[in-house]
Amino acid sequence: MYKQKNILFFSIIISLFLFIILLSYFFCIKFPCYIPANYGIKEHINIKEHYAQKITKPKIIIASGSNSLFGICTPLLKEKTNKEIINFGLNAGLPKELLFSLIKKYAKPNDIILMPLEYHYYSRKRIDPVHVMQMKNLTTWGIEYFHELSAIKKLQLFILSIPTVHQRIINYKVKFPIRSYEEYMIDKNQSAILSPHVDYCNSANSYGDFCIDNKSKLNNSFTEIYFNTAELKDYNFKQLKDFSDYLAKQNITMLLTYPVSIQNPNFDLSKKEHLEKIKALNKKFKEHKLNVIGIPELFNFELIYSCDTCYHLNAEGAMLRSLYLADAINCYLAGIPQEIPDLKEYKILKKIEARRYLNEYRKLGYFLEEKQ
Repeated sequence: MYKQKNILFFSIIISLFLFIILLSYFFCIKFPCYIPANYGIKEHINIKEHYAQKITKPKIIIASGSNSLFGICTPLLKEKTNKEIINFGLNAGLPKELLFSLIKKYAKPNDIILMPLEYHYYSRKRIDPVHVMQMKNLTTWGIEYFHELSAIKKLQLFILSIPTVHQRIINYKVKFPIRSYEEYMIDKNQSAILSPHVDYCNSANSYGDFCIDNKSKLNNSFTEIYFNTAELKDYNFKQLKDFSDYLAKQNITMLLTYPVSIQNPNFDLSKKEHLEKIKALNKKFKEHKLNVIGIPELFNFELIYSCDTCYHLNAEGAMLRSLYLADAINCYLAGIPQEIPDLKEYKILKKIEARRYLNEYRKLGYFLEEKQ
């Protein structure tokens, strides 16, 4: 009798467990229901895709986290390279497999993929802890990118999503709050490039750029080490090399370049000891036969060009970064090494040019109305 009760008890427990697993799979993966997440990212993707769908010529696709979202001025880069540009700068908290999915969707033969990945992308482990932010986004609006993830990552996300199943069941009628491109553009100055302030829900212009025309929110006490050389993982470089080889078979070129960083006491590339970190990173690129363009010191910006985080530039900084990047791209397209004899003089001239472009774009008005 006692044995039968134990069997019954464990049978109930196992059945309940399997039922919860089944419910979780149905409401979190198969037909994901609403829970709070960053639905604005999907709106930004929609804007970028709307622009991407118009392009038929060979193009350059920029893909990374938000250092490109806040650090690229698409029309300026387009003008300076004479190439169509798609800026898939999103959020560095998302896995790079999501970027791979977008690249696969839009890249065509003769395109160039340029990836200024944030430094921490090179330090991620093969089995890295999954953050709640990733789970919320990739098991709601991001489920369409789920297939790109490894089996381990899928399992991690699924397990982390199980505690949310009750909330999803309650909200099964709630639609994801994602505006269409047309809805997003209502009451916006679509010809404008700049926004006067950061509004994460509304600041992406018609190219999908955040060009924020304001002063830095960071102060002189700001510090950030960005990465440690000991944390660089070969797995990340191999993954990028495999993706590069996949693209090469379709006559698509993948290039890496350096992300935005902000000069501070712990990461100042004018100092030899900090530049050694970049040399270690470059050594990894070389070991894995990854092609890199750009001069790293140029992308280590003074504080005045920052916006609100260690990877974000304001509008003037985005102009300057776009000019630097354009020169690196043009050297690559011309098949010549980028050599700048006097880096100090070069930066002075580019800063003047960036300010001139900023003033020109100001004449177009602001994408968003200024806060009163």
